[in-house]
Amino acid sequence: MLRKLTVTFVFAALMIAALFTTWGITAVDAAQAPYQTRLAVGEYAQVIPPDPSNVRTSAGRWLGSVPARGVVYILDGPLYRSNMIWWYIDYPETGLQGWMSEGGRRGYYMAPWDGGIGGSDSPTSTTGLTIGDLAYVIEPPDNIVRRNPGLNSAVIGRFPAGAVLDIVGGPRTADGIIWWKVYSRSQNLSGWTAEGLNGTDYLAHIIGVPRCANSLRSILDGQDRAYVMTTTPDANLLRGYPDTSARIIGRMQPGETMTIVDGPFCDVNENIVWWEVVPDSNPRLHGWTAESEDFEYYLAPLTLY
Repeated sequence: MLRKLTVTFVFAALMIAALFTTWGITAVDAAQAPYQTRLAVGEYAQVIPPDPSNVRTSAGRWLGSVPARGVVYILDGPLYRSNMIWWYIDYPETGLQGWMSEGGRRGYYMAPWDGGIGGSDSPTSTTGLTIGDLAYVIEPPDNIVRRNPGLNSAVIGRFPAGAVLDIVGGPRTADGIIWWKVYSRSQNLSGWTAEGLNGTDYLAHIIGVPRCANSLRSILDGQDRAYVMTTTPDANLLRGYPDTSARIIGRMQPGETMTIVDGPFCDVNENIVWWEVVPDSNPRLHGWTAESEDFEYYLAPLTLY
């Protein structure tokens, strides 16, 4: 009887060990994998039809599945086990997160996807934006920045009204909204933000930036500090974005100093060179001011002060 129990116990232990050996995931060894990975962290992947793809914990417990043609965002990986390369994914449609296999001996289960989440990969922009353009956030309020396109994606920051953004990816559609991947040089922040909602634009196209063919040559280019020239009798206006129609958010008096955080940008219609600055007198202010107009300079490098 004791021998029988011992054999039973050993068999059960071997089965448990086999289970964890089958599903325990270890660091990837590309030389052992039956195929070459085509994916990377920070990219999207789509489940190849016709079968759904299972999502598991690192120990192999089933968490759920992503349907065929479902699009996921890759958060971590790759890891290798049981002749499979695994990626830690987020499925925005349901919030499901876990490990999903890229493929096996039968071939790939996931494919690279550059069409975004939740719909068309070529939506029509209402603002005329495209990759490589510059845009600014229309005031107010702030534009929320998310890790991925979609209202369920994590919030990673905010772009204030007037912030100028480089359009680096998109457009994508999710939750009925057009999203752009943008980069703010002043905040050193990159993420996805909405173009607009229900007929209201959140972003506006800055056209003809940064060249200003008929403006004065910038004397601030390459500088990080400036001041309002004392030769001008008036205060320099600080605006929400680089345009004379933008709301005035402050004034900088002659002789007042500032830190330059972005620019130059040019209004090609009025030939004004704009800089994004933070006044020393009020560091909470963050806006755009003109360096020059027509044949007159308003700002100069602090080294000349």
